[in-house]
Amino acid sequence: MRKTLLLHAMFIIAMLPPLLAHTAETEGVTERRDPVLIYREAGATPEQEAKIRQFAQEYDKEARVRVERLHNLTRQMKELSYEPEMDDKKILGMQDEINQLQNALSTDRIKMMLKIRGSLNNEQRTKLVELLKERDQHQGGRTN
Repeated sequence: MRKTLLLHAMFIIAMLPPLLAHTAETEGVTERRDPVLIYREAGATPEQEAKIRQFAQEYDKEARVRVERLHNLTRQMKELSYEPEMDDKKILGMQDEINQLQNALSTDRIKMMLKIRGSLNNEQRTKLVELLKERDQHQGGRTN
């Protein structure tokens, strides 16, 4: 069970999404995209774009601290996995902290998305949803 827990934690950390950059796949090649591009395509004004960038920078600043802590915990979990006698309380405590950090990152990301959508008007939000659906269909339903 401890090894399963450790492997699960390491898998989750490895799957953390990029914080601010979005990617687009073109012919099997991943390229970095401006994260505001889709909002511009939805009709965001330069003022709205600036606000969106500010929201994203605030999220990124907060998330960096949490992601660094997650990486540190992952390293510690790996080191603990090399011990013949694993400390159950220590491993489970680390896993609890990892879970809390991941939950906080997810919640903060949703809060940022809600702020961004709140800065758009109805027409822009409708266009954004259309663009997101198109992107999802183009990527075969995959999420980045």
